Amino acid sequence: MTTPDDRARLRYTARTPEEFAAYTAGLVRHLGDLRTSLALLGQETSQALRETSVAGDGRFDARLRALPVERQLAKTIRSLESAAKSLERSALRRIAHDSRVAALPAQRAAKALEKANKKPPKSAPVNQNSASSPQPAENSYTEPRNIFDLKRPA
Repeated sequence: MTTPDDRARLRYTARTPEEFAAYTAGLVRHLGDLRTSLALLGQETSQALRETSVAGDGRFDARLRALPVERQLAKTIRSLESAAKSLERSALRRIAHDSRVAALPAQRAAKALEKANKKPPKSAPVNQNSASSPQPAENSYTEPRNIFDLKRPA
């Protein structure tokens, strides 16, 4: 359980980027120590379990009995490595977040200035015979617009 002092300390850690980075670095070191200890424990356990034989065992029976324990310890070690990498990523993302937040007022001011400096759009011409509107062709031929406009051969 966490005490109010622990909670206050974590609240302070969460609010300051330097403390956050230091705290996560400490956790990464601790997870590295746990990983080393578990790797050593896994080697010793593997050796002990593989040496344990029961009367009537075949050649590889002790090894096969030890495999589930070895796999679970290896899976735990991989999980610790993954947790350490995730903690490092979270510290880096926290730094990126703080730099983005610090740069945000300047970006907003630049965007507002750019928006204010935009020229108003030109109004559309009132005259329909302007040069910008397409003129209909003078000849009487028009392209078919759908299949019903096509003439059937006689």
